[in-house]
Amino acid sequence: MSELEWITHITKNDHLKEVFIKIREIDKQRNGFVTELELDDILKIVYPGLDEFNLKPIILPFCCRENKILVDYKKFRMHVQKQMQAFKESGTII
Repeated sequence: MSELEWITHITKNDHLKEVFIKIREIDKQRNGFVTELELDDILKIVYPGLDEFNLKPIILPFCCRENKILVDYKKFRMHVQKQMQAFKESGTII
């Protein structure tokens, strides 16, 4: 799945708030990180149409350099929100 396909899908079915509520439930320590698998699972639960796709290429840029399993979900959220806004305004991503 390309980033444009991903952004198109989540913009049309905007449940991002639900995604980040679930992330906060998992991140009990409030350290700003979840595992790549946890984020993948949450995204596929909230957006059932993503079940068949490999989301690792979408998530990988937000993994920590020191520990590739951990995802900085605040950076992920900021990026996704920025891309969704750009898509809504022009039909493309930046």
